[in-house]
Amino acid sequence: MRRVLGILLLLCGAKLYAHTWNEPWHKEVVAKSTVFGLYEVVKSSRFVLKLKLVKHLAGEKTKKRVSVSNYYLYERASLASELDDHPFNYRKGQKVYVFLKNEGKKYSIATPTAGIDEVMHDGSVAATYRHSLHRAKANPQDYELLQTCIFNHLHSLKCSLEALDIINNALKEPVGILSETASDQEADRFFRQHGALEASYILSLNHSIERIQPFLDSQFFHVQTSAVRALWASDIVDKEERLVSFIKSPKKDGMARVMAVVLLNDSSSKNTVEILRQYVKDASEEEVYLGGSLMDPRIGTWFPESIKAAIEWFLAKKQSL
Repeated sequence: MRRVLGILLLLCGAKLYAHTWNEPWHKEVVAKSTVFGLYEVVKSSRFVLKLKLVKHLAGEKTKKRVSVSNYYLYERASLASELDDHPFNYRKGQKVYVFLKNEGKKYSIATPTAGIDEVMHDGSVAATYRHSLHRAKANPQDYELLQTCIFNHLHSLKCSLEALDIINNALKEPVGILSETASDQEADRFFRQHGALEASYILSLNHSIERIQPFLDSQFFHVQTSAVRALWASDIVDKEERLVSFIKSPKKDGMARVMAVVLLNDSSSKNTVEILRQYVKDASEEEVYLGGSLMDPRIGTWFPESIKAAIEWFLAKKQSL
C-alpha cells in the first residue's frame, strides 16, 4: 500500500537514463535559478533543448526562443556512457514550467528531472514543491502564484497576498490524504495542502502549532513529512523539542522522522544532541523509502536509509557539541 501511494505522486513517469544522480530539493533548484516561466518544447535532442516562451512569470525575461544545453545542479551518482551526457528527453509541442539559469548565450536547467514541471493532458500541472520524486497535481493558476511567490522570496523579493491566501486557506481545511478509495475532491485537497505546507517551509511562514498539529497527527507519511518541515520553518518556541519527540515516536512514519533529523542539523542545542546520542542505540534500522524505483535515475538522491543512520549522520556532524 505504501509503495502504491508513493507512486501516485509520480504524476510524470521517470524517463530511462544510463546513470543516476543526486536530485536536488526544490528550494535549492529555485534559489539558484534566474528565470521562471511557461515554455513550449520546440525541439528536444540528447544535447539541446529548445524552448519557446509562452508566459514569463518571474526573474529576468528571456527572448522568445531559448536554448538549453546544460545542468546547474547536476551531481552524478554513477558512471555514464559518453552518449548519455545530456539526456534531454521531452516531447515537441509539450508545455512545461521551467526554472532556468542564465549562463551567457545559453541557459541551463537543474537536472534532467528537476526544475521542469510538465503540463498534463487535462491542463493541470505535475507540480514540484518538495522534490521531483514527490510531485503533486496542481491547477495552473495556484501553481503559478505559489511558484512565483517562492521564486521571489528566494531572490529577496515580495510574495503576493494571493499566494499567501492560497496557503492559509488550504491549511484551514480538514487534513487530506491519498488512498485507493479517496475521491477526486479528497485527492485534490491533499495536493493543495502538500503545496501549502511545502511552500510554508520554503517561505519560513510562522504558522501556529494549532494550525500545524493536525497535519503532524495525520497517519499519512507524506502529510507528516510536509508537516515537520512546516513546523521547523515556524517561530514556535519549542519546535526543537517537538521534533525530537516526533523522531522518538514509533507511531510516526519513518521517512518523516528521518526528515525531522535532517532538519535539526540546521540548528540544534546541546540538549538535543545529547538526547539523540542516548537514543541512537534504540533507533530503528528499518529501511526508509524516499520514492521512485530501482530503475529511477533519481535513486542516487542522498537521504539517510533509516532513522538510526540519520541520527548517526547527525551526531557525526555535531561532534563539537
